[in-house]
Amino acid sequence: MKFLKYLNERAQEEPTFEDEFNYVSSTVRQMARAQGFSDVDIYLDKDEIFIMEIVLNPTETFENVIRLMEFVEKIQKDILVDFKCDMDLWETKKKAPIFTFEFYQSTTGPKYDYENDLPF
Repeated sequence: MKFLKYLNERAQEEPTFEDEFNYVSSTVRQMARAQGFSDVDIYLDKDEIFIMEIVLNPTETFENVIRLMEFVEKIQKDILVDFKCDMDLWETKKKAPIFTFEFYQSTTGPKYDYENDLPF
């Protein structure tokens, strides 16, 4: 009975940002595994930017790279709808490519005070 009481109390609570992130990251990891990408790391940085890193094999076919881009596009269109995406390509010490995708809301992007930041 205590467990049922605990579940009822949790169901009445508002989900936290961390709960939502854990749910989304779990869903994205499952989707990545279904697409054949097993080495996936997902985390938030200090500015709450959703970062996904996918490590591929050192020698990868172009078809798999295109499949990766289609997968990221699907995530952006279906799950992270109001987010923009930046991509970087890195290399591990073992010469394996790491694709880093940063998803951020357009309101969390760089903000400039145009009146004070102009050089003239």
